[in-house]
Amino acid sequence: CDIADMYLRIGIAPRDRPYHRFLWRGMDTSFELNRVVFGINSSPFLAQYVSQQHARKYEKCYPMAAETVLKSTYMDDSLDSVPDAEHGIELYKQLLQLWAKAGMQARKWMSNCSRVLKQIPLKDRKSAVDLDNGPIPCTKTLGVWWMADKDIFTFKETSPYTDMEYTKRNFLKKIATLFDPIGLLAPFTVRAKIILQDIWTAGKDWDEELDEILIQSVRVWFNELPEITKIKVPRCLSDTHKTVDTISLHTFVDASQYAYGAVTYARCTYKDGTVSSNIIAAKTRVASTIATSIPRLELMGAVVGVRLAQSIATALEIEVRKVTFWSDSLNVLWWIRGKSRDFKPFVANRVGEVQRSTNPEQWRHVPTNMNPADLVSRGMKSSDLAQSNMWWQGPHFLRQLEDKWPPNKLSSENISDKELKTTSTKKYSNQLYSGNTNMKSFVSVYEDKTTEMRLNPERYSSWLKLTRVLAWINRFTHNCHLSKEARVSGELTSGEIHKAEIHLIKQAQRIEFREEWTAVRNGKPLKQNSKLLGLQPKLDEDGLLRSDGRLKYAEFLSYDVRFPVILPRRSWITRLIIKHFHEQGHHASGTNQTLAALSARYWIVSAREEIRDWEK
Repeated sequence: CDIADMYLRIGIAPRDRPYHRFLWRGMDTSFELNRVVFGINSSPFLAQYVSQQHARKYEKCYPMAAETVLKSTYMDDSLDSVPDAEHGIELYKQLLQLWAKAGMQARKWMSNCSRVLKQIPLKDRKSAVDLDNGPIPCTKTLGVWWMADKDIFTFKETSPYTDMEYTKRNFLKKIATLFDPIGLLAPFTVRAKIILQDIWTAGKDWDEELDEILIQSVRVWFNELPEITKIKVPRCLSDTHKTVDTISLHTFVDASQYAYGAVTYARCTYKDGTVSSNIIAAKTRVASTIATSIPRLELMGAVVGVRLAQSIATALEIEVRKVTFWSDSLNVLWWIRGKSRDFKPFVANRVGEVQRSTNPEQWRHVPTNMNPADLVSRGMKSSDLAQSNMWWQGPHFLRQLEDKWPPNKLSSENISDKELKTTSTKKYSNQLYSGNTNMKSFVSVYEDKTTEMRLNPERYSSWLKLTRVLAWINRFTHNCHLSKEARVSGELTSGEIHKAEIHLIKQAQRIEFREEWTAVRNGKPLKQNSKLLGLQPKLDEDGLLRSDGRLKYAEFLSYDVRFPVILPRRSWITRLIIKHFHEQGHHASGTNQTLAALSARYWIVSAREEIRDWEK
């Protein structure tokens, strides 16, 4: 056919204003596309925008259909749920008319109600469902198998694995065929994630055959795959034969050294006083190969739980503030109830995210044996998963009255303080310097003028010994304010020694840089003759003066290198620190080497002269 006829066939018609120009038989002819071309970068956006704009245009005429298009449509598939068959028939009619307004016809209809399906022509049903010759068949909804006649989700094994070559590429290809977007199989699939991490850690290339130990782990996981066909998950979160009174969400979080994650349940109370609970979704993450403490992993699990609850609450139109969160980690529960600025950056950032979205009162303690998220963090066989009431319905107490729930009594025993910064226990250790038993009056004295330490640093010739003695005194002062059961015992922790170092350096700064410290605290400029003028000093959260120079833009460096602590010259504290770093170099380092080591954390005024003075 000729060019004009060809372009007209694919939807291009002449227009007065040129869009694409073609020279044909000596005539200048203009053509313009009057259909959206599928395959260009903007096609998905255009398809969604046109559909939603069309729904908004006719929202008043077809309210049910418009809501389905706006909230329950993904690309060209619409999935929605209604209370009964009458609403289902009405939704079908409205959707049919709404799409007809746009010149489109909706096809491949499927429902778990035969009354609704009978209103739909046979040719428009999914797979030409014929209700007279058999039951409603099993079909896929966004990749998940749905047995419509029983209204349950299920899973199917994809293919045999006997002839597979055991490589990283093939293993990843096979586990990717198990489609589980909402995490119903999370305790089983997390094991595959852990195995894949082990393969990566072993340094295997994509097509390199695995070691025998890894192959054995892969085989065990593959041999359990057929058992997933026995798993049947009800689609509806509530009992369809009862009238729902209230619905609440409960999210459980947990972590182990291998993985961490969260699982959310819907707890429904009915008019007749009964209660049910069913799983909604779960999320898992594999723990980093870098060594991370279990409390920190538990906190990362809490962050995953908050994000999961936010997504579910948005979909179900429930406020996140009404979700109840459960954790078996006392450390996490105490961190969430504290001030995020009192912790080290890792914990502070994650506690801050949790506190921005939730209230500490929403978090409760649950024993480990009642925590279904424990299954997520440790993994589970598929055969055991299919029979686990704990996983599919949550712990038994969710189906009881609230007064039967685990008590939420938190004890300070066994709580780790390694994540605390100096400011969190300042009120105890600061008493060392003033001897003032009145806390409010002491804070005023400490903030307004320099106080003299009763522990004289010049009586010590070792920085380590000085900091340890001060740490023991702080421990004693701290325990004096606690009951006998809550007192801290055992060896000093690194956090306690770090607090002692902070207090000693702070005191030296307050003595030598009295005017500068007061000016920076009050936000006033330094005097022109100040020794610290070129260092642009600032106060950190511990009250230490740090240099705020151009190194702050070097984000690849550590915080201490970018913002070094300023140390005064001719201070005994500075001399002890220089001596400590010189001894760490086994007395073999010269001025340059000692200065380089000190620069990783400190900025000493006239550093070279101070180091040479000590060496003399």
